Amino acid sequence: MPWFLYPLIAINIFSFLLFGFDKFRALRHGRRVPEKTLFLVTFLAGSVGSLLGMYTFRHKTSKTSFQIVIALLVLVQLAIVAFVWHTLRALPA
Repeated sequence: MPWFLYPLIAINIFSFLLFGFDKFRALRHGRRVPEKTLFLVTFLAGSVGSLLGMYTFRHKTSKTSFQIVIALLVLVQLAIVAFVWHTLRALPA
């Protein structure tokens, strides 16, 4: 497996667990993870883990504004990946 996949896998596992932890805290009326933190982890390449966490734990799925921000972050990530991919392919071998 390429070396660069290890940090991506790690951040997505962390993101998934963070959504689960926040749901756990929400159910027990404990101190919550700030939405800004959830957004930051999603933006830092944790979008797959965030989406899996949202729907696995049914967390923040009824909050439309939250889902819109997550969707925009995923689109920004896809645009960045497409740009980098296109740029790297254009470089001479």
